[in-house]
Amino acid sequence: MDSDTLKQIPLFEGLSERDLERLAPMMAEVKVARDKPLTVEDSLGHEFFVLLDGTCEVRVGDRTVAQFGPGDFFGEIALLQDERRTATVIATSPARVAVMGRSAFRDMSMRYPDIGARLRATLDERVARASS
Repeated sequence: MDSDTLKQIPLFEGLSERDLERLAPMMAEVKVARDKPLTVEDSLGHEFFVLLDGTCEVRVGDRTVAQFGPGDFFGEIALLQDERRTATVIATSPARVAVMGRSAFRDMSMRYPDIGARLRATLDERVARASS
């Protein structure tokens, strides 16, 4: 992953070039085929994802609850709350994602408080939406 790619992601807005360069090696870029599940509901979560290109569908049970496009992220709930995955996310087109493991994700969340706050706000919103 390179800092120029990260610069285009809304989650990382406001980070300096130096911070982006420090963050870039923590993420791996992965190409994903259409219909590939990236997360599976009720499984243990070990990765955080940022969608770089393509689209994904979020399913809870048999219900589609959201669509994701470039710049959207997912996987944070299982990592921030030490819970199982709350949804299945499936690529609905060929896609490219940035993937970060659990320890790098926690390091990022603590080292960059603005990102941690954005992640927690999104988590709260998604949990509230799921419970309604």
